[in-house]
Amino acid sequence: MDASAQVRATSPSGRQPELLGQTVVVVGGSAGIGLETARRASTEGARLVLTGRDPVRLERAASELDALGSAAFDATDPVP
Repeated sequence: MDASAQVRATSPSGRQPELLGQTVVVVGGSAGIGLETARRASTEGARLVLTGRDPVRLERAASELDALGSAAFDATDPVP
């Protein structure tokens, strides 16, 4: 089954997924609100790129959601 068919199968019947074909970058996507946002975006057809501070949790979330990619870093760290 291709990705779009899989999305249609998991979406509420009769409704086109709102993010189908779009790429969403979720900052803090390894836990909490960020992870739930990533899950919702995925069910709406989005391709995901996740970021987060904890590389272990981030890799687990990226694998669970079949993300395109992930990057572990702390967004609050100042750039030198």
